[in-house]
Amino acid sequence: MATLHDFHRTFTTMRLLALVSLLGFVASTGFYLYYYQQVQQYYEGRTYVITSWGTFPASYYDGRKVTKVEAQNHVETFVKHMFAHSAETYHEHINFALNLIDEESGKRIYHDFEEGEVRKNYIRYGSHTEVKLDSVVIDLNAFPIAGKLYALQEVHIGSQIRSLPIAASFQIVQSYRHEKNPYGLQLTDFDFIAYDRVSSDLIHGDRMHDDRRPGDRIHDDRHPKNKTHTNQPSQPQ
Repeated sequence: MATLHDFHRTFTTMRLLALVSLLGFVASTGFYLYYYQQVQQYYEGRTYVITSWGTFPASYYDGRKVTKVEAQNHVETFVKHMFAHSAETYHEHINFALNLIDEESGKRIYHDFEEGEVRKNYIRYGSHTEVKLDSVVIDLNAFPIAGKLYALQEVHIGSQIRSLPIAASFQIVQSYRHEKNPYGLQLTDFDFIAYDRVSSDLIHGDRMHDDRRPGDRIHDDRHPKNKTHTNQPSQPQ
């Protein structure tokens, strides 16, 4: 009888252990399936932007309201990368600006950039460009959003500073937010316009005011053969 009792107790214990193991397996399987479903739904709702810089997770809010500050900051970021650089920062700045403008407008601008051979002239003359944004006018009531920018580009050549007024009209559409486009906006139909910027602070010392259009060449009187160069960047390699 004692042996039978021990056998019954052992069998009961083993059955209990088997039941606990089964319940643990069912619980862990259920948790895994739930977690897998949540992860799958998360990534199905994600959008990724593929650029020359790589692939970035993006978010897009359909119908979100664009604020004037966002639009102005987007334009300022574009201008300060597209029109200000040196031989060392040339490729980095231009490639960043490409994420902020549509491909068609970018190609049209780059056609003028290639004519300038700017990076070669940066190296040849030890020059660089800086830009000061005068104003950004945004019309949120237009559809698509319309705007104009006014800026002054400075070409530093040795002790000389040559000033080039820059102005352009454009439209703004919504795009995807990602690392290289933090505001999720894109400039389109970007066209240069006339800008008669006259200010007394543009003419002092070695500073000279220049009424050229972006892409026009600068005449350098210091060079014995009167070579020219442009203040606009050529297409990055």
